[in-house]
Amino acid sequence: YATFVLRGRSHRVGRCGVAATIIDYSLSRVSLPLAAGESAALYNDLATDDSLFDAVGDYQFEVYRLMRDKLGNDWKNFAPYTNILWLHYTVDKMITALRYKRTNTKIHKHYIDKLKGIKSRILDYGSAALFVLTDNEI
Repeated sequence: YATFVLRGRSHRVGRCGVAATIIDYSLSRVSLPLAAGESAALYNDLATDDSLFDAVGDYQFEVYRLMRDKLGNDWKNFAPYTNILWLHYTVDKMITALRYKRTNTKIHKHYIDKLKGIKSRILDYGSAALFVLTDNEI
């Protein structure tokens, strides 16, 4: 199980032996707390890299274009929906691109169906937090 706290509430989720690690934070954004309750954004200004938005061939490039539109190309801003876009991308890759062992098992088919359900619903949520807190099927 993986345990995490979201908005003061503890959640426990079955991992089925799966663990995830963030290996590349270079194109991400984070808010850093400062004194007196203020914060500063640490980010890469992706507006300066046209190749991210001109590229084709993988859904990730469409995600960058969707993010650009959502943020108005101002990458210091935070828009929770951009996390939904990346979760949708990740779930899509888990369904279509990963190589699994024993794909004919009942449990594999069950969880692929769960992932397909998540993929079909997740874009309707405004943030990852809302998805985790209110989706009744995860």
